[in-house]
Amino acid sequence: MSIDKVIIGAGFSGLLHGLSAIRAGQQVLLLERSQSPGGLIQSEEIDGIKFDSGAEAFSNVTPEFENWLSDLSLGSFVVKPNTKSPVILSKIGVHAIPQGVFGVPVSLDDSGLEFLGAPALALARKLDAKPLPENLDELSVRELIDLRLGPAFTDSLVGPVISGVHGSLPEHLEARSVLGGLVKELKSKGSIVEAAKTLRGDKPAPGSAVASFEGGMHLLVEKLVYEFVQSGGTLRLGTDVSRITRLSDGQFEIEAGETIRARNLVIATTANAAARMLVEFHELSVALQEIESLETLLVTVLVESPELNSFPIGTGALVAEDLGLAVKATTHINAKWEWLNDKLKKDQHLVRFSFRNSRKLDGIEQKSAILESFDLIYGVKSPKLLGQVEVFWEDSLVKASAGHLRRIERIKSLVEPLGIELRGAYMSGNGLLGILKHELETREGDLIGTGI
Repeated sequence: MSIDKVIIGAGFSGLLHGLSAIRAGQQVLLLERSQSPGGLIQSEEIDGIKFDSGAEAFSNVTPEFENWLSDLSLGSFVVKPNTKSPVILSKIGVHAIPQGVFGVPVSLDDSGLEFLGAPALALARKLDAKPLPENLDELSVRELIDLRLGPAFTDSLVGPVISGVHGSLPEHLEARSVLGGLVKELKSKGSIVEAAKTLRGDKPAPGSAVASFEGGMHLLVEKLVYEFVQSGGTLRLGTDVSRITRLSDGQFEIEAGETIRARNLVIATTANAAARMLVEFHELSVALQEIESLETLLVTVLVESPELNSFPIGTGALVAEDLGLAVKATTHINAKWEWLNDKLKKDQHLVRFSFRNSRKLDGIEQKSAILESFDLIYGVKSPKLLGQVEVFWEDSLVKASAGHLRRIERIKSLVEPLGIELRGAYMSGNGLLGILKHELETREGDLIGTGI
C-alpha cells in the first residue's frame, strides 16, 4: 500500500502529530508496536480502582497545554491537585520545595530556607554575586548549583527535585539541557536567584504547577485516538516495524508485516527504538544509540491505614539520596487527587513509590523497602497491604548527560537531508508540555514554509 504519511509510535507525541497531520489534510497511518496506545500514559486497576500507572499530570506552568485542551474540548475535565505541594525528605529533616525553579529559590530571604542554616545562606549570597564562569554551558547541574549557591542547595533542594523529575543525579545531567531557561536567564541577569525570579515570579512552586483529568490521564489518550480515527486516520496496534529504506524516488518503504510506501515518515518513539528501525541509515542509527535513557520502576500499593487519613506528608515526597532509601520519590495519590480519594473505601489509600534502581530488588526486598518507606516517610508502621501493581518502563526518561545537546544537534543535521522527522522526549525534552510545544513550533514553521 502507499500513503501520504506514516507515523511510527502511538505515544503522546505520535498521537498529537497524527491528529495535526490528519487535520491538515494528509492521509495518515499510525503504527504502534504494543497493544495499547499512549506510551507512558497508561492506567492500571487495583480492586476495581482505576489510576494512572505512568504520567499522572501535565505541567501548566505556562498556558500552552490548557489552551490546547480547550481546543480539544477537554478543558472542562481538567482538575487541579491538592494545593499542598510535595515535601523534600533528607537527613536535615522535612522541608517544602521553595518558590523557584527546580529547587533554585526566587529569594534567599525565603523563611523556608532557614533549615539550611545561616552559613549556607551567607555562602549562597556570596557565590551568586560572583562573575559567571566561562565554561557555563559545559557544567553539570551539580557543578552549576555548587558554584552559584553551594553544595547545601544541591544536596537538600535541587538534587532531590531534579532526581524526582528527571530520574538521575544532578552530577549526571547537563545543566543547559535540563535547566535551559534558567541558564539562559542566568547569562542575562548574572544571578541564578534573579534568573529563577524572572522565570517563576509568583507562579506556583514545582509540584503544584500541574493538572490532570477527573478519571485520569488516560482520558487524554482516549480523546486523541477518537479524534484521530474519526478524522480519517488509521491506527494499527501490535504492529512491529522491522525495516525502513528510502527509495530512489524519495519515498520510504516500511516493512511492518506488509510493505508500506510513504511519501512522509515520522518516527515518534524512543531514540533506541528509532535506532533499531534505522539500521540501514548507519550514521544516523549510531548517533541515536548515543542518546542515553533511564529505566524506571514504579510500584503502586493499595493499603488500609487510618494513620494515612490525615495525609501526613501532603501529596508526597522527594527523598534525598543521603537518607539511603531505595525509594527516591513517593506520591500519596488520593491525597493529591480528590476525585480518586472519593472512590476509595474507608481508611484505604493509594500510594506510589519510584525506586532509585529498578533492577536490584527482588520481591522480598521490594516489599521491605516499601514498608521501610511507609515508616520513615509517612510515619506509618506496618500498613495492611491490599494490592499492588508494578510497572517497569524500559526507556521512561531521557538522560540529558554531558554533551546531550551536541548529540541532538548532530542527529538533526543527519536526519534533515533524509526527509525523516524524529519526534519524542529526546528531541523536545521530558514532559508532555515540552512535546506539545515542539509540535506547535514545528506546525507553525510548516505553515510559514507553505506561505499560509
